[in-house]
Amino acid sequence: KLQVEVWKLRLLQAVDNYGQLLIDFVPKLELLIGPQPSVPSLPPLEAQHRFQLIMSRFIQLFPHEDHPLILVLDNLQWADDTSLQYLTSLIEDTATTHLLIVLSYRNREITRLHPLSRLEKHLIDRNVAMSRISLQALELTDLKQLLLDVMRYEAADLDELARVLLHKTDGNPLFIKQFLQDLIDDQRVEFDENIRSWKWDLQRITELNVPDNVASYLSSKLKQFPDQTVYALSRAAFIGSLFDLRTLADITETPIEALSEALAVAVHGRLLQPVNGEEYPHYKFQHNRIHQAAYAFISEEERSELHWKIGLLLLGRSPLSEGTTLFEAVQHLNQALTWLDRPEQRLQLVELNLQAGVKAKQTTAHETALQYMLQATSLLAEQSWEAQYGLTFRVFRERAELEYLCSHFDTANELFHLLIDKATTNMDKAYVYAMKVQLEASNDNHEEVISLGQHTLSLLKVKHQFDPGYVQLTLQWLRLRRRLKKVSLESLTLLPPMTDEARR
Repeated sequence: KLQVEVWKLRLLQAVDNYGQLLIDFVPKLELLIGPQPSVPSLPPLEAQHRFQLIMSRFIQLFPHEDHPLILVLDNLQWADDTSLQYLTSLIEDTATTHLLIVLSYRNREITRLHPLSRLEKHLIDRNVAMSRISLQALELTDLKQLLLDVMRYEAADLDELARVLLHKTDGNPLFIKQFLQDLIDDQRVEFDENIRSWKWDLQRITELNVPDNVASYLSSKLKQFPDQTVYALSRAAFIGSLFDLRTLADITETPIEALSEALAVAVHGRLLQPVNGEEYPHYKFQHNRIHQAAYAFISEEERSELHWKIGLLLLGRSPLSEGTTLFEAVQHLNQALTWLDRPEQRLQLVELNLQAGVKAKQTTAHETALQYMLQATSLLAEQSWEAQYGLTFRVFRERAELEYLCSHFDTANELFHLLIDKATTNMDKAYVYAMKVQLEASNDNHEEVISLGQHTLSLLKVKHQFDPGYVQLTLQWLRLRRRLKKVSLESLTLLPPMTDEARR
């Protein structure tokens, strides 16, 4: 318990009254550091800087010279630009020490314009120490060494077996592992207890018809399982690579006991791995290729219905304030658009995408937030400007801001013009101009800020002299001096101390 208190104090000191930013990102952190004060809002770019600063302080608590930290980030081909921007700031922060970051990705999916390519070029230009390991298909020498380590044979005796395996699998490590294990299960490769050695039937292995890629092989392997196991796996794949038995039972309307038996077959077949769950058993697909193969078993007609059912189920379980659940639910519902047959369902999904987008924007995940807003605007009909003005105005306003934050300036300006044109009150128009003021100020476009600010004040009927003469300045100085006389030096000492953020 003492160690928990020590970590709590260290965390509270590091987050400096901004703990709510991390709790919004990882709700369970509140169990350790307790409820945190609300965080004042800032213009988007300043908010992004603040979040990155607090996140870096959090990570920098853990690595030390005597126990360095290794962060392994997988599937970076799916990373968004904002996440990689933060990764760059963490790497370049001089306070980051004794930290090794390992990034893995599928090279075929990384183009020259991919954010990861830009990150690599940026780090090279900054002379950041890094190395690259390219994982290729296994060659004959590699495969022979793998078999030699496992079977303890002379290399020459394994030559023909290695050649056959290489021909069947094209050197794909996952394919080799699955295929070799299946050969053992089918006793085409077996361990002879009498002679304490492995043996195999090379002729039977050679005659096997094997699909030409790992996806097809896994699909054919799944078909060999009992129907109830395939049914459970295919529905589980829709929940995600990690799923719990309770959710699977709810969407399939199947007793938990029957599902446990069906999934036990998949665990034995090394397709699933049981993981610790809080209340109900949890399972994880052993590889994303297995997950994809199981997902493909569902017909296109069934997919929308399943996604809709899972989305509603997740919404019904947890409050929308829990960001992770909200994102998961909306992700499912967005894949069920063909299942929407009533206008109120579309409006509900618009509101949910709006909430998810705002939540993502609060964590500075601007590109992810933009995707939610794009979905929300696509669901709105043209007549929504009249029928659902408040919702429509806010959705387009949030999207305009995010387009700007993602550097889509032409699109952002088109949306700003649209909002001003559609606004029904000067107050709404002023809100759009004020938003543009913040964005232009973040980019130090001072002349544009002044121009927009003048227009905003005129919409609000606020009179202000932007080019005062000597007389006006003197009068203003006298008013300020009169007000300061009413403030004592002692009262200034009672003001709250300036935070680090304010100093910066």
